[in-house]
Amino acid sequence: MPDINLLPVEDKGSEAAEGIRKKLTLFSALVLVLVAAFGVVTLVMFTRYASGRAKIENEIESSTAEINSLKDTEALVVVTKDKASVAEKVLSGRSDQVNVFSQFAQLVPQNVYFTDIKFTGAKATFSGKAKTSADIAGFISSLASDSGSKIISNVNIDSLSSDQDGVYTFSISSQLNGSSAAKPPGGDNS
Repeated sequence: MPDINLLPVEDKGSEAAEGIRKKLTLFSALVLVLVAAFGVVTLVMFTRYASGRAKIENEIESSTAEINSLKDTEALVVVTKDKASVAEKVLSGRSDQVNVFSQFAQLVPQNVYFTDIKFTGAKATFSGKAKTSADIAGFISSLASDSGSKIISNVNIDSLSSDQDGVYTFSISSQLNGSSAAKPPGGDNS
């Protein structure tokens, strides 16, 4: 059966326009909802990233402050290390004079007197006076003995003379032995 259209053609056109308008309104509302949702998501992400950025900037500032404070400490450590290495070299080049003198005092005869004692690295020079030639001989033999060879070796008589009163003047050079010549820093005196 044929369709009977009782609506006028103008109403049919306006009904079609109304349907398109409803579809456009629905589509516009959907687009508006999607844009609003995208805006909210963007705002939330921006806020999150902004707070994360602020946190990272705070961490950077605190790390920078810590690094700057450590730079001064590092400079101090470098300077101290350089000075300590120089001091260590000085200390390692020194002889253990306390040990040398305590052992040396036991070797010196009663009538021998010193006018000068020099330690230059591992070399020792003794200058002094003695009342008799026997005192000089006793001193030299005590230096050459087992207890004397513990502290010095290579004993050389550089000069020996006597004056009109019979007092002998001498100069003796020797080499300090390794155990008494140089002790490492913090070394034991035993």
